[in-house]
Amino acid sequence: MSDQTTAVPEPDKNGWSLLDVMVLLGQQKKILLAILILGSVAAVWHAMSLPRYYSATTMLLPPQQQTSAAGALSQLGFLAGAAGVAGIASGLKTPEELYVAFLQTRRLQNALIERLDLKRRYGAANMTEARQILAGRVSIVSDKKTGLITLEADDQDAVFSASLANAYVEELRKMLATLAVTESQQRQLFFEQQVNKTRAALGAAEMEFRRKQGQSGLVVTQAMAESLIRGGVELHAQIAAREVQLQALSRFATEQNPDVQRLAAELSARRHQLALIERGNPSIAPDSAQASEAVQAFRTMKIQEITLEALVRQLEIAKVDASKEGPLVQAVDQAIVPERMTKSKRRVTALVGILAAMLLGVVVALIRGLAHNATPETRQGWSRLKAAWR
Repeated sequence: MSDQTTAVPEPDKNGWSLLDVMVLLGQQKKILLAILILGSVAAVWHAMSLPRYYSATTMLLPPQQQTSAAGALSQLGFLAGAAGVAGIASGLKTPEELYVAFLQTRRLQNALIERLDLKRRYGAANMTEARQILAGRVSIVSDKKTGLITLEADDQDAVFSASLANAYVEELRKMLATLAVTESQQRQLFFEQQVNKTRAALGAAEMEFRRKQGQSGLVVTQAMAESLIRGGVELHAQIAAREVQLQALSRFATEQNPDVQRLAAELSARRHQLALIERGNPSIAPDSAQASEAVQAFRTMKIQEITLEALVRQLEIAKVDASKEGPLVQAVDQAIVPERMTKSKRRVTALVGILAAMLLGVVVALIRGLAHNATPETRQGWSRLKAAWR
């Protein structure tokens, strides 16, 4: 009777059946249960020793792109199209993606590490390790439907988790204060640079005209000034303005961009128009080469004056738009101290440990069962294998 209960099940032609496996496991149920119980106890003990985390959440509302600026600039003359340079950051699909990227920058992370002394808190050996741990403790997600950004900070200390989340917002605002991010800020920065550049060019042109005027003794009358304007000074300024605009657009747009192609066509047409005016209708007929140089210097000076006036008007529009803006980032919900532990891996760890113990017990039980019920031929094979590896 004992031989019948310990005999190895004979597999059918299709291999071992489920019944055969269950018989083997039943024969080794003691070792199976021992491994399962010991493994489960160890898994639960390890899971209970893991730290539990608190999660503090804050929601941010980034500024939306303005659309009214282009309409206002269209009333300011031939430089109005330059409003297109404002969208330098338009390569991103949505505004919130830009601010998510800002929240993940090394600059902002370093500021948080120094402010909250995270190297010591996390036991990090260097800034790189501290940034890696910080990135694992913070989750930043943007909602494309609402445009809101959700930032969740985890820590074993409930108070510190809220402080970390709110510190992210404060450091982001500090960083944004040093950057030109919004459309009006970008326009203001761009036109400030162009105004400074044009003002310097105007100063140089005035000095050159006074020098040429002193050499030639040329006196610029009102009639000569009007003749120069009719002779293409304003057209020169338009060409210069569109060259600046095209240069700005080329920073973030390819040659296939419709705006780039339109500006290039307008620039070519105005250059052709200027060539016809200067060839067929000269502004004045100077009596000497020196007088001709003085006229050319006066024309250059007038071009810079007209260009500067247009750029200053657009700079004022950009400043007004920037002054109307509220805070760059608004905290819809500030992080508060969480009352409950909301993030823990204890359950998952315990469950995985129990499943691993069960799997190990089944494997060990099957191996022991097969070894115990092995046929003489199988035992001889195992003996030869052992001898070969000695």
